[in-house]
Amino acid sequence: MNTLKANGKKMENKFLTAIQRNWPPLAEILTPPKNDSDYKNKLKLLDELLNMDLSDEHPISSFIDLLGDIVDEYEHLHFKEVQNLENINASSIDKVKHLMNEYGLRQIDLVDVFGSQGYVSDILNGKREVNLKHLNALAKKFNVGVHSLV
Repeated sequence: MNTLKANGKKMENKFLTAIQRNWPPLAEILTPPKNDSDYKNKLKLLDELLNMDLSDEHPISSFIDLLGDIVDEYEHLHFKEVQNLENINASSIDKVKHLMNEYGLRQIDLVDVFGSQGYVSDILNGKREVNLKHLNALAKKFNVGVHSLV
């Protein structure tokens, strides 16, 4: 077992040793963003992790949740459209319509998320349901947390 020194005392704890060895690279990821550039880097990493489509039982799923919370907190503090979104007591579709209005988007601008103009129209008119894949893609497009759209 490795020995860790703290305040002049020797500590023999495998968890503390692991934290000391692994924390420096993780600290950069798991601390709140310092600016928009740092936020964008964390968001990019979160998007990459979410695109891996891991199960909830995967060992790093709790890491993804924690990173998502950090990104969400920054968004709530810094982005007006997210603050407004959180205050909307509405369906996912109404929230998407709100974001479309905030960003000045038209239905054609969501084809990359839904696949076709007709499908976008059906979704926005309530003829089809939004699934988790769509919510993830919308969250990425609008730079919001998935749970903000639910």
